[in-house]
Amino acid sequence: MRKVMCAFDEHAHGQTFRGLPSRLKKAGFELSRCEAIPFVTLTYHPNTYVHGLARFIVTKCTGFVMEEADAWRNEFDDLEKQRAFFYGTNRFMLA
Repeated sequence: MRKVMCAFDEHAHGQTFRGLPSRLKKAGFELSRCEAIPFVTLTYHPNTYVHGLARFIVTKCTGFVMEEADAWRNEFDDLEKQRAFFYGTNRFMLA
């Protein structure tokens, strides 16, 4: 899993928010508020956000072989069957 997630971090620029306030200010925006909105799901199937995210990571990111990616997604399927899947992240609202 670590190899796949590291590949995604390279694609998604994991440190984007670290420099965002100064970049917004430089572009003429004033950041007055930031709120985190949690997103949590206990299911993994084709109609879930995390299923689409996993598919995106596998098709758009590099740095791993397809067998590793398949094993990573198969783990999610197995966890779903055991009712043990969990995914959580935050979305940020800036004003």
